[in-house]
Amino acid sequence: MNAIPYSPKKVDLYYPARRAKFFATGLPDTEAGLCAEMTRLAYCRTEPYFQFDQEQIATVLTRLGFTCQFFESTGTPGGVGTHAFLALHDDPDPERKLAVVAFRGTDAADPIDLTDDAEFLQCEWAQGGFVHRGFAQALAHVLPALKPAVDKVQGRVLFAGHSLGAALATLLAGVRRPDYLYTFGSPRVGDAAFVATLTGINSRRFVDCCDIVTRVPPESLPSGIKYAHHGVPYYIDRHRLITENLDDVFIGKDRLAGTAEYLLEYAWRIGNVGVRNLADHATINYVTAVSADVSQPKLAKWRLAAGAAAVQTDAKLVSPLELPPSALTKSGLDIPPINSKDPADVACLQKKIEFIKIQSGAGPVKLTVHCQCGKNFDVEYLNYQSILGSQVKCCQCGREKVITEIKPEDVRLRDSGLQVA
Repeated sequence: MNAIPYSPKKVDLYYPARRAKFFATGLPDTEAGLCAEMTRLAYCRTEPYFQFDQEQIATVLTRLGFTCQFFESTGTPGGVGTHAFLALHDDPDPERKLAVVAFRGTDAADPIDLTDDAEFLQCEWAQGGFVHRGFAQALAHVLPALKPAVDKVQGRVLFAGHSLGAALATLLAGVRRPDYLYTFGSPRVGDAAFVATLTGINSRRFVDCCDIVTRVPPESLPSGIKYAHHGVPYYIDRHRLITENLDDVFIGKDRLAGTAEYLLEYAWRIGNVGVRNLADHATINYVTAVSADVSQPKLAKWRLAAGAAAVQTDAKLVSPLELPPSALTKSGLDIPPINSKDPADVACLQKKIEFIKIQSGAGPVKLTVHCQCGKNFDVEYLNYQSILGSQVKCCQCGREKVITEIKPEDVRLRDSGLQVA
């Protein structure tokens, strides 16, 4: 379709964190790139539940020089509700002190998120105007703890969110003004009077071509309910290039052309989203386009520890020396001596390396499922992260099972032919 990567995959739309290689090249060059990836990171959860995967998020952020605080709805079944984190980078140089508040967007499997999104009626906003009642209720779950934490921050403060998370970041900006507000795929949040309360806030509202979420709620609803957007759009066209405040005529023509291209190239393929209006809402499509735009406000970068960039792996089996000893010792597996020439040790080490690669996101993978009826059968997945929480059905007895545990000996890369020890 174009030089900047684009994903039409359903898994990237509905499960943004499953295939993610977060901050693969380290710190981005721009604040917008940093915030876009932060909003994707906010989708990390302990599948099949909805609480943050705090260990994974903290590991990613620590590598970048951040500490992290988590703010989530409490007392909800399965951890459904509102989720935000505050990433903090302290630095001897005041210009490099940075805090980012990132909100998770709508999770298609979270009933509270869906209810919040569908509540188009408005409520009065204390700072002025009227806002989407569902969004206001969602922010209220975390605001009592989040606002005091943000108020204590010294340094530059950024708010960011994707989808529902973009709406919550916008509402938070109305309560506590950030240095910059970055939103991706944001719906309309309130009426013109509410938007007026945000005057003077530095912001960039990114709109990815046909993304339908950026056009809801409608500007006008029955009973006199009105909605408006805050700020001009930073429009990502069908070629993945970003332009500020394009006119409606250009955008309309670009969306028509983009829709036609999508139907021809992507819509008919298995595993892809059927329409571009939804595919363009995927977080990865915001991340790739925004990260590629060097004209965005620059990030005051700091020096990272050696090896801080994410490790990229593919499905090819590697030799023992292609992975650092630290990656092996931290894997929790019983690793044979790296310098051993014993064929059995070498074969075992290769299998261990494959499992480490599988855990880090290499794929596709095969999982051997053991049914109570005695039948063992293989199921293919895009990657290791997509296994937990999936539902499989025995081809012999028809019994259904939700995968809640993965044993190393049961998973392998699809094309390697190795069984992991």
